[in-house]
Amino acid sequence: MHLSAVMKAWLARARRLDRRLRRPAAWTPLTVLLVTICLPVPARAEHPALRQICSRVVEKNIVDRSNGFIRPSPLYHDGQWLRDSFWATGGSNDSSLKKAAFDRFASQLQDGQAPTRLIPYSNRFVMNDDESTLLFVIWAYRDRQILGSAYDQALARAWTWVRSHVADGQYWSPPGNLRSWHDALVFPGWDVISYNQGLYVAAAHAAAALGLPVSEKELRDAEEGYRRLFRSDLQYLPVSRNLPYHDISALIGEALLRILFDRSALYDEQVIATVSRHPGSDVGFLVLSKPDGNYLPYDAFDPPLDYGDYQNGGSWFLYDFLALLLARNAGWSQADRYMDWRLNVELTRGSLHEYLMTQPIPVELRPDYAWNAYACSLADWR
Repeated sequence: MHLSAVMKAWLARARRLDRRLRRPAAWTPLTVLLVTICLPVPARAEHPALRQICSRVVEKNIVDRSNGFIRPSPLYHDGQWLRDSFWATGGSNDSSLKKAAFDRFASQLQDGQAPTRLIPYSNRFVMNDDESTLLFVIWAYRDRQILGSAYDQALARAWTWVRSHVADGQYWSPPGNLRSWHDALVFPGWDVISYNQGLYVAAAHAAAALGLPVSEKELRDAEEGYRRLFRSDLQYLPVSRNLPYHDISALIGEALLRILFDRSALYDEQVIATVSRHPGSDVGFLVLSKPDGNYLPYDAFDPPLDYGDYQNGGSWFLYDFLALLLARNAGWSQADRYMDWRLNVELTRGSLHEYLMTQPIPVELRPDYAWNAYACSLADWR
């Protein structure tokens, strides 16, 4: 998509103002409003074009179809991640691939915990205390027609492991990095990560639907635990209970809850407030940023991350797209405009990328990223 001259002028003015204020090249809420007013509405990206690219990306990353081995992208040679496989198979119509991929992780459960990563061509795996087991339970529900009852015992053990992290309706994660898809972000102490909490709500509903012992009170407490993370003083859902950073992926659990169960935990007003106030860039949302829209310090991550790179404010298509779909479902009038624009930013680069850098010059990194294929199955969802 070619930006209009008016929009380019507003972006140039925003950059000059940001430099004057010693801010990164990010849109403040005011800048977002101004750009929204001036943003031309492009022709909606053709869904078949998106589906064609998604199908190509998935096929390119299937290493061994019969064994369900899907790599994240051609640049990843050191394993298969559960989170990537969950999203990638969600964008595939290949039932045998879905079942084989799920089985690879189910066969390696350790005391109910699902592996984060499988080491290729070996029986070794990596176990991080992250969201992998939550996604495992959600995955079992999403593909229940394909998987059948063969994994009932594995799911019971997985749900017991999930429950061991819950207190007062909230899912607690230990300190350090490697605690969610934010694998580089360091959480200084035990914390309730909004992304994980949202997945916990979806996993609780998945477990109940699969016949595991989940009470109505447990479901209500989980939903209330998610809503309590919304900061009324900041007017958005932050990355965690203890860290006030903006995080667009904090909404992913709510998106899955509405997509898979037609239920909601967050109020529409909370969703819209979070998305409409989220800092952005020339290519999309900054996935993480400070409350004032600045990038996080390098040492907030392990290893340290430069401004605009990876999780320090990079723009991640899957999370942008899901958050905007959710905002549209919640009734935000600007969602379609932003979604069309973000989709065109991605597709004009000829692929689906892991993320786009937002500072100092937006560039694409790590093309043909398989988990973005999940967007294909949701292009028409309301």
